[in-house]
Amino acid sequence: MFKNLLLFATLTPAFLPACMGADAGLTDEPSSERASAAPSPSTDEDVAPSETVSEHQAALSCNDLVCYHDGCTDSANSREPACVAAESRFCGDRGFAMGMSLENVFNRVSVGCVAAPFRQDISMFELKARIPGCDANWKSQQPECMAAVHRACVARGYGAGMSQEVGANWLAVACVPAGWAGDVSIAELKARIPGCDANWKSQKPECAAAVHRACVARGFSAGLSQEVGANVLGVACFNASFQADVPVI
Repeated sequence: MFKNLLLFATLTPAFLPACMGADAGLTDEPSSERASAAPSPSTDEDVAPSETVSEHQAALSCNDLVCYHDGCTDSANSREPACVAAESRFCGDRGFAMGMSLENVFNRVSVGCVAAPFRQDISMFELKARIPGCDANWKSQQPECMAAVHRACVARGYGAGMSQEVGANWLAVACVPAGWAGDVSIAELKARIPGCDANWKSQKPECAAAVHRACVARGFSAGLSQEVGANVLGVACFNASFQADVPVI
């Protein structure tokens, strides 16, 4: 599936992006260890065009991401733990177990909601055992923990996964089947979004958008970088069931 991938245990600090504080994205208390009763995985027919929140909001109380998590105040942080938690809660209000940023649109985030069939709290002990560099909860959206989450989801029979919330010693993880998985070169990603020009940026908004566009080009509406290689990112593509451009504040 993914070829020529780096072992995260061998990465030097130069490969690692700046981190948020240790309490970023923390939830008040862990949810129970469970498989989510989420809707079944989306199909091509489920994919909805991007809409504004007002068209799909009705009685829902929150109009912006900061309402869902007060640490999410800037679209530039759309892939940091606080904003990912806000995106997850936005999608949870709409009946989906997984939320993720696809692209940033001025002061809005294009959020994709995915009908993930599995969501569970996974201990940091397990994730560190899979990738030693995933050794702290504040790394939930960094490449090491994304790879550890990916491998935890593969071990549970799914092709892709992403941390949704951060707890004291666990990450709430959503797993989905991958419609396509493979290596995508940094050269291709940079051609799609010029700011995605280095593998250590795999979880930055620029590369998130480039991966999204690479997956759209392959016939899917969403995608994640799951692993990091020397000149490639290991990408998984799948479909979002609902998309919306959501104001941050």
